[in-house]
Amino acid sequence: APPRPATHRPLMEAPAVPSSSRRSGSPLRVPSAQSDTRYMMPLPSDVIRFNSPEGRKIFKDCVAEGGTEGSYYALADAFTTQEEAGSCGLGSLVMVLNSLLVDSGSQLFSYAPWRWYNEALLKNKSTFLGPDVHKRGVTIPQLARVAYDHQLQCSTILAGELRAPTADFAPAPKPQIGGIDTFRDDLKRASFLTPDECSATARCGEHRMIAAFSRASMKQSGVGHFSPVGAYSPKHDMCLVMDVARFKYPSYWAPAEMLWDSMKEEDKDTGLPRGYMMLKKACVEHTGHGHHQAHHRLRSAASRRGG
Repeated sequence: APPRPATHRPLMEAPAVPSSSRRSGSPLRVPSAQSDTRYMMPLPSDVIRFNSPEGRKIFKDCVAEGGTEGSYYALADAFTTQEEAGSCGLGSLVMVLNSLLVDSGSQLFSYAPWRWYNEALLKNKSTFLGPDVHKRGVTIPQLARVAYDHQLQCSTILAGELRAPTADFAPAPKPQIGGIDTFRDDLKRASFLTPDECSATARCGEHRMIAAFSRASMKQSGVGHFSPVGAYSPKHDMCLVMDVARFKYPSYWAPAEMLWDSMKEEDKDTGLPRGYMMLKKACVEHTGHGHHQAHHRLRSAASRRGG
């Protein structure tokens, strides 16, 4: 018998997302035909693709400097792709939490009986984000609150003056204002391994950085975006952006000053400049009950300080 002809189900047409959506990770319109889809975007010439001859050379130099020991290997071990077009913030935080070996304390049906972070767990536990967070994305204050609620010490550094209230950060600590020198110092804190009194296997002495920057300022497609920074080479003064929108852009080396400048743009949803978050596992007892007791003490102390 002759082979049966292949049949194809028509693509479902989805409603377009309003172009006024401005939060980090603003989603693109869902295409209605295959011809409208895209496979990744070319990187601008100002940045260097990680998996390229030049990118590999920078990585080799960075390894020799020690700039991959702090975050890179743990983040690479937990590298994930954001699950929705607008969920770069939550995707970045999932990557950080898993890289720091934070026990989610909850079991997801899809992973049963194992406990592991994903975006659904964060959304389910952070009801203040609202049901449409996967479309709108999150702001820096919102992401700081989620990080704080999931056993992380969080410091937020903004790349400009505070022209709007910062109450939305509570109960996480209020943001600080930084400069390019502070940014470079924090890149080193996150990228280089430093001695810590905690056990190395607990990873409570390690820092992670999530950058919140303007895609447009980086000459990329999109508006605001979150991604972890995995390494820093002082020799080249370049940092490795481990882009969680891997369907759109690969990981790349960006000049530190260029990434810093891209954080200065105001987020229209908050009236605040963008910036970055320094995240660290709360240094507490490494048992479930003791951990939650100690985390409660951290929250109480923060409340007494006023946020």
